[in-house]
Amino acid sequence: MSRLAIVAALIFLGGCGSTEDQIRVSVASSLGEVLEVIVDDYQREYPDARVEVNVAGSATLVRQVDEGAPVDLLITADAAALDSLSADSSSPTELGTNELVLLVHRDADPPITTAEDLTDDHLIVGCDRVVPCGRLLDRWRTESGSDVEIDSVESNVRQVRARVVDGEADAGFVYRTDVLDLDATETSWIPVEPSVEAAAVLASIGDPPAEVARLRDFVVESARFGEFGFGEP
Repeated sequence: MSRLAIVAALIFLGGCGSTEDQIRVSVASSLGEVLEVIVDDYQREYPDARVEVNVAGSATLVRQVDEGAPVDLLITADAAALDSLSADSSSPTELGTNELVLLVHRDADPPITTAEDLTDDHLIVGCDRVVPCGRLLDRWRTESGSDVEIDSVESNVRQVRARVVDGEADAGFVYRTDVLDLDATETSWIPVEPSVEAAAVLASIGDPPAEVARLRDFVVESARFGEFGFGEP
């Protein structure tokens, strides 16, 4: 049985979709871990299945599809990411919701206990507004009236998380699912008010053959999203 292959970038082989019965899935960074578990579940049930997974920011994934990368299933962190997709695709199906939270390093000075504690003395990171976590941050700033300045902009939420975890930033805006497995002695996380959330979605690219449709249905019906902290769609 082939193991899940997570690759940093797709190899452009020409054409699109599954090749020699291999199913290719592109998934947003915030959903990479849960999808790995779901694909492992799938391959236990269907031992002959061959699945390759590409993990990157949602905007990068959409661009790769439109440039001809071979992709069967596309999973983005919000539906808006698909607005710029020109390739033929199915209507998106919601998989689960995710909330914006503030991740704080233990050495942040002055201390941060709420988002209102953020000052110009802190180094604050967030996602680029062209990706879902950045759009969610913009929405929170609008709804809360916050004038917090983002000092460093990253292309995906896992890069934001890494900057805070590594002590390169005092705080960063990430998804709730990105903080649940972190060491509580090194970082803490704070809900933002008002709460804002986005729904992760899945779309099939082109006309999916039977094996792709089977995996699509398996992902949509999986209970793993709840186990990884996603809310009901």
